[in-house]
Amino acid sequence: MKQGDFSQLAQQYANRPGYSEIVTEMLINHVRKNRNEILVCEVGAGNGKLTEKLQAHSLKGVAVEPNEA
Repeated sequence: MKQGDFSQLAQQYANRPGYSEIVTEMLINHVRKNRNEILVCEVGAGNGKLTEKLQAHSLKGVAVEPNEA
């Protein structure tokens, strides 16, 4: 496995726990204090779990996984 390439483990990512709702809300509330509209780019997103959670809070964004797989 190449350093930094977790493609062979990607199927296991679905079993990872999601991100904390409390921490996510704290982050969003902190950022929204200064901005009404937030655009998020999750780089190295794997399966995009964080992007999905942020979109559930009506944020716009994209997930980028910089490998061919």
